[in-house]
Amino acid sequence: MLIGDYSIIDWSALKCGGGVSVGDYCKIEKDCSIGNNVIIMDYVKLMPGTLIGNNCQLDDYVNTSGYCIIGNNVRIKRCTMIGQACKIEDDVQIMSHVTTCRLKDANKEKEDWVIIKKGVIIGSHACILAGVTIGEGAIIGAGAVVTKDCEPGKTYIGNPAKELIK
Repeated sequence: MLIGDYSIIDWSALKCGGGVSVGDYCKIEKDCSIGNNVIIMDYVKLMPGTLIGNNCQLDDYVNTSGYCIIGNNVRIKRCTMIGQACKIEDDVQIMSHVTTCRLKDANKEKEDWVIIKKGVIIGSHACILAGVTIGEGAIIGAGAVVTKDCEPGKTYIGNPAKELIK
């Protein structure tokens, strides 16, 4: 594990795979799990209970509120906030300045979780509200505010987000 300057890591119950790189000024709280070949850039903050799969990259200023699950081969670009009770499946791309709504209590029923299925692409400045499931392979346009579930393979734009009809 390569650790940048001025990073703070709580090693209690941290599970960390091989080939992990942590940038400068990062903070990784207790009870986190980081898979193999993960790149964490500068100023990233991972709160307790954050689980990250293999071959992921978190760019500068990405924050998690904890109790979130990030799958394999996920790329999260800079200045993104992943709130509590969020599950991101494999092969997802999240562009910069995206926010997922967080809950006050991560132990609530599963329907309150944000679930982002495999292969989803989320454009910059999108906001995903609590309780939403984004179907496999869906595309969320830049600036969209997702208030309801999104069907697999469809494109959604606007505020509130609606399916783009071609």
